Amino acid sequence: MKPTDIKHLHPKAAPDAPDAPTTSTGTPNEAECLDLIAEVHTRVADAVKGYDKLVAKADTRLRPAAQELLDMHQGHEKELAQYLSEAGRDPAKDGTFFATLNRVAIEVRSWFDDISENVTEQIKEGEKHILDAYYEAQKQSQPAKADAMLARHVQEVDALMTRLAA
Repeated sequence: MKPTDIKHLHPKAAPDAPDAPTTSTGTPNEAECLDLIAEVHTRVADAVKGYDKLVAKADTRLRPAAQELLDMHQGHEKELAQYLSEAGRDPAKDGTFFATLNRVAIEVRSWFDDISENVTEQIKEGEKHILDAYYEAQKQSQPAKADAMLARHVQEVDALMTRLAA
């Protein structure tokens, strides 16, 4: 038996043993909810980095749409970060490998030509990647505040993508 087990079972028998690990006050379901929202945040933060690059490299026809996407995702990223912070999470992490690959793809393309409407398929795929994370988070029973935030974000992404496709 480890000293931590002894102290946990009989604190007076092993007063010098380190404290036994404490269990979380939250249920695993709460942790899973936050993990899923953290994944949404990571993907949205990645999108912000990608769209920032796209706005800088896009031609004059694509730049307004890229700017709208960037602005929307910046707002979503801030709201998700605030939610995670209030829940005790640290949202200040670097983006995923996906975003790095996306930024690299945009950079490599820009060596050969200006970015134009031919990247719309990449944008659609990127938005699908983001929405997939939202949908996974929505499958979990989230607190009402998170449900409302996630639903509103999905609706805003859908509305903007529909408008831009027209």
